[in-house]
Amino acid sequence: MYISSVLIRGFRCFDNDGQYLHLNKFTCLVGPNASGKTASMLALVRMFGDTQADRTIRASDFYLRPGEQLSAVDERYLSIDVKLEFPEVVGDAADGMAIPETFNQMVVAEAGGNLYCRIRLEATWTKDGTALGEVQQKLLWILTPSDDPDAIKDNQRSIKPAERARLRVIYVPATRDPAAQIRASSATVFGRLLKAIDWGGHQAAIQGKLEELKIGLSQLTGLETMNTQVQKSWGNLYEGRVAANVSFQSEQADTSSLLGMLVPTFAPNEQGQSIQAAELSDGLRSLFSLSLPLGFYRIEEQLKLAATAAGFRADIAGALPLLTIFAVEEPENHLSPHYLGKVVTELNQIANDPNAQVMLSSHSPSIMRRVEPDDVRYYLGGETRASTEISLLSLPKDQTDEAFKYVREAVRGYPELYFSRLVALGEGASEEIILRKAFEASGTPLDSLFVSVVPLGGRHVNHFWRLLHDLGIPYVTLLDLDREKEGAGWGRLRYVRDQLIARHGADSPELQYTAEGGATCNLADVNDELLGGDEQDTERMGSWISLYQRQFNVFFAKPLDIDFSMLKCFPDIYQRQAPANGGPRLPRDEPALTNARIARMRQVLAADPTTAPATLGGSYDNTTEVPLFAWYKYLFLDGSKPVSHMRAMVALEGSNWVEDMPTELKDLVARVKAITTPIPPPPFPQDAEHAAD
Repeated sequence: MYISSVLIRGFRCFDNDGQYLHLNKFTCLVGPNASGKTASMLALVRMFGDTQADRTIRASDFYLRPGEQLSAVDERYLSIDVKLEFPEVVGDAADGMAIPETFNQMVVAEAGGNLYCRIRLEATWTKDGTALGEVQQKLLWILTPSDDPDAIKDNQRSIKPAERARLRVIYVPATRDPAAQIRASSATVFGRLLKAIDWGGHQAAIQGKLEELKIGLSQLTGLETMNTQVQKSWGNLYEGRVAANVSFQSEQADTSSLLGMLVPTFAPNEQGQSIQAAELSDGLRSLFSLSLPLGFYRIEEQLKLAATAAGFRADIAGALPLLTIFAVEEPENHLSPHYLGKVVTELNQIANDPNAQVMLSSHSPSIMRRVEPDDVRYYLGGETRASTEISLLSLPKDQTDEAFKYVREAVRGYPELYFSRLVALGEGASEEIILRKAFEASGTPLDSLFVSVVPLGGRHVNHFWRLLHDLGIPYVTLLDLDREKEGAGWGRLRYVRDQLIARHGADSPELQYTAEGGATCNLADVNDELLGGDEQDTERMGSWISLYQRQFNVFFAKPLDIDFSMLKCFPDIYQRQAPANGGPRLPRDEPALTNARIARMRQVLAADPTTAPATLGGSYDNTTEVPLFAWYKYLFLDGSKPVSHMRAMVALEGSNWVEDMPTELKDLVARVKAITTPIPPPPFPQDAEHAAD
């Protein structure tokens, strides 16, 4: 069994309209700070937490609009709805004994549909004149598939404590404290296990040893001296009959007290001695805080099968939870990336158990690289929204399609995009290097803007656009124009048009633009004839490039790609990378030199220069562009693009190269800064109570 969805309304940062959180057996919650990840975990803690304190709704749990005071209204309401599904009883896996009687409160939404349980936590806050008001809450079985309030009201019953205890949430907060966990669980997981230990006939013998120890301590001369003086001082001040005698002695000498004194002890330390959890390093303490509840869970699962053989009373098995949900917050705290891999692997193994489920929140790209995109839930909120919104990743629907595999692996390869305020989509490694340095040189490093650069490889652009749009992350795109290459130039502009249509739909207002004459047009109506023609018509091509840039944040490295653009702007910097007597091999004399340069250009532009038309390359300037193709081939095709650019960036460092960088880079940097510059939020609205003042 597992919780397949949670509907949260009016709880903390979730507004009264509510949000669905769809869960898998393993689910990773990702999003900015204060976006609602912890609130989602606490919603389940309020329903199925181990202690009464965990399950108590507080006044601070009720949703408030920005600037609103709790007392602005007389009453507030919240609800948390859980859907519990049983895949173990579907189809051939059905087992009549698989569902305990506790969960025989099932409903089915339609004929032939799967059975499931609905559980709701309702709470009402009422202003009663006290500082915190009055909170009333109840946990209910909902015995109808209907969402109609009247139907729900007529088909519900209270959940008994014993029924509620069959589900349990173990919350591991971001702040790790093993000692506090032991104390908190002493009355629950840890305490339950201790009380169920079978003494196996040793209890009387151990009790006798404890009594001997107590007597032996009382006979110590130093302790007798202390007790005599303390008793004398007490008697000088107090002459009553009750509590007339005082002495120092060990606590009640019984076996239960002895077990209660157990603490985790580690050995050895650097000196070969034993130490307690508080003495561990931050990293080891964090790691132990994660391993402790997992260890307790595995003990309980073992007891369900063979409690007596494990040294426990047989009756404990009937009291153990049937589903344990681990809510683990930011496991990356104090841990190196290699440990994170172990943590994710361990949690995945636990999630594969039929009686366990895992929720994980993280800000770590190292963890996100190890999480399947299907298991990610993205949170919008905190800095940009007054309430939380939850999204699933929009991956291509056909899982056998190349686009699905490509986008899926790109998301895993560049998990920084989850934590970005803007994503710059580029072609490849060149864009990653150049864009990062361009922003640094402009005085605003990418990290300070929370901007990530993600390479596209020139494929499946619309899927990335849809993914980022659904995550609420703005984006800009930098593509190669590749003018006069086969399928590029005008073909690249048509490709972007088609990708925009695939992203938005042909009738979408997002495709509308203002033509030069002022008329409103739709990009979907622009046919191939209008978006095509002679590659030499660079002026008309340039007007479309400007439109894409202005209207759709799609930029083009022109005339060829970002490598050629940088070489054109900084020819000396790049050409100086050649060793002595290095560089492209070209004749010294004309016309052989010109012919060799043209030949290099044709080799770059055409897959087969021998069959390419004689006019190939006619759109490139004979003075400023054609001579660069020999160096382009030498540096970027025969050599390494990343290495060439990194060397150039080192040479440019310290100079004001921003002024001379390619126009498309200048425009893109300016656009990104404009998008990411925060707009001051409006003043908080005054609630009715303060407005009256």
